Amino acid sequence: MNDARARILAAALAEFGAAGFERATVTAIRRRAGVSNGSFFHHFADKEAVAEALYLEALADYHGLVLAAVEAEEDPAAGLAALVRSHLGWVEGHPDLARFLFARGTPDWTAARAETIGRANRAMLTRFSAWARPHMAAGRLVDWPTPLIVAQLIGPAQLVARAWAAGQSPLTPSEAAPPLARAACAALIKEPPDVR
Repeated sequence: MNDARARILAAALAEFGAAGFERATVTAIRRRAGVSNGSFFHHFADKEAVAEALYLEALADYHGLVLAAVEAEEDPAAGLAALVRSHLGWVEGHPDLARFLFARGTPDWTAARAETIGRANRAMLTRFSAWARPHMAAGRLVDWPTPLIVAQLIGPAQLVARAWAAGQSPLTPSEAAPPLARAACAALIKEPPDVR
C-alpha cells in the first residue's frame, strides 16, 4: 500500500476515534497524517471516501480472517466455534477498527458507497454458504438460510464485542469466546458436541 495513503487511513481512524466522524475534518486528518492537501486529494476525494476505504479495508481483513478460520475446519462444530473465536479475536486485536466498524455499521453512506459495502457483505455470505451447504446436506448443520445462521453465530458475540469496545463491559472478547462458541454450536449443530 502507498505510504501516504496508509498514513492517511491511520490518521483518519485516529481522528474519527478522537473527534467522531461528523466532527472530523479533512484538515485534521491531513495534519495528523503529515501529508499535503495535494497528497490527500490525490488519494481521496473527501472525508467520506477515506471513511469508505477504511471501512472496506477493515471489513475485508475481518472477513478474510473469519472465513479462513471456518473454511479450515471440516467438522461443522469446529468451524462454527472457529468463526466465533476469530470474530472475537479480531475485535480484541483491532479495537479502534472495531469501534469504527460498529459506529459506521449503519452509516448514512451514499447509495453507491452502501452498495459497495453491501457487495462485500454478500460475498462473505456466499463464501460462508459454500462451506455450510455440504454440512446442511449431510444433516449435521441446521438447514436455515445463511443470513440466519450468521446472525446466530455473530449476533451474541457482536453484543459482547460492542460492549467491550465501548468500555461498558469488563468481559473481554477472548473470555466470552468459549461459552459463545458452545452456545452457537448448541443452536446450529443438530447433535452438538462438547466444544471448548
